[in-house]
Amino acid sequence: MSKVYIMCGKVGSGKSTYAAKLSEEIGGAIILSVDQMMLTVYGREIPCSEHKNYIEKVKKSLFSMGGHQILKRGLPIIIDFGFWTKEERVAVRNEFDRYPLEILVLDVDEELLYERVANRNKAGRDIEYHMSKETHKVLNQRFEMPCNEEACRFV
Repeated sequence: MSKVYIMCGKVGSGKSTYAAKLSEEIGGAIILSVDQMMLTVYGREIPCSEHKNYIEKVKKSLFSMGGHQILKRGLPIIIDFGFWTKEERVAVRNEFDRYPLEILVLDVDEELLYERVANRNKAGRDIEYHMSKETHKVLNQRFEMPCNEEACRFV
C-alpha cells in the first residue's frame, strides 16, 4: 500500500538505522535517503554557501522523480532526512498530500547523539559525513522539535 514515512530527528538520532528496520518490518518499503544522494552526486566536500541549494535540488529529484513514481506503483516509501524545521515538515506533507503520511520523530539524548556521530567518524566510511563536535552542536541547535499539532509519532 502506498504510504509515506518521514524520518525526523537530529544528526545521530538513528534515522537511517530506524528506516532500514522499518523497511524490513513493513515488507520492503523503498528508502529515499537525502544524505546518500547528496554524497553520491556532490561528494563529501560541499561548499557551505551551496549546501542548502544542493539539498533542495536533491529533495526535489528524490520526491518528484523517485517518491511519486514509487507511490504510484502502490509501494511505501521512507524518506530518510532530518526535517529539522516545521516549515520542512509542512512542505513534505504538502508534497505528498495524496497519500497517507506519518512523521516518525527520533528524540535522543544529546550526549548519545554525538557519541554516535563520533563512532561514525572513526569508522571513516565514505557513505557518511564526517562531522566535528562543534559542527554537530551548531547543526543540532537548528532543530525544531515537532509540537503536538503536527501529529507526529515519537519512536
